Amino acid sequence: MLKYITILSILILFSCSDDSETGMNSNSDINLNPGNMTAKVDGNDWKASQGIVFAAISTIDSVSAMSVTAARTVSATLSEGIGMALSNVLATDQSLENTYNLDGTSIASLVFTKTTNGISVTYAANSGMIEISEITQSYVKGTFNGVCVNQQNNSDSITITDGKFNATLTGF
Repeated sequence: MLKYITILSILILFSCSDDSETGMNSNSDINLNPGNMTAKVDGNDWKASQGIVFAAISTIDSVSAMSVTAARTVSATLSEGIGMALSNVLATDQSLENTYNLDGTSIASLVFTKTTNGISVTYAANSGMIEISEITQSYVKGTFNGVCVNQQNNSDSITITDGKFNATLTGF
């Protein structure tokens, strides 16, 4: 199941459409504040590039799913991204404002992707948590942390701590 959640998260991470002039989603109903995301990755400060933090919610009947994605350009040959996906399908209450453990007990995932010279390496969390603390019509706020394992080399992992985000929301 983790493999499928990881694949879903990667697709979400790289599926944001944007307007080439503004760098923002072209949906006219969203708040044009680009949002922000910060964290520590293996103890080093990580901050999303300006305008590259997005969140989306989709609801069918009483089941909701949300994704939050952010990216940054480190250099001409290195970019990184953090993506989260979660659902309330197993929750006792239907609100997405909740804490999601990344240990397989909830439908949630956290991934970190590093692309160097066009070659991507994806790390998926096998422990940690995502907390959604506030959702409005225009944004979602929360925190996250986790130990993420390289999906091609289980002996390689990274630790994400002190993760915080305030992302522009679409689809609410």
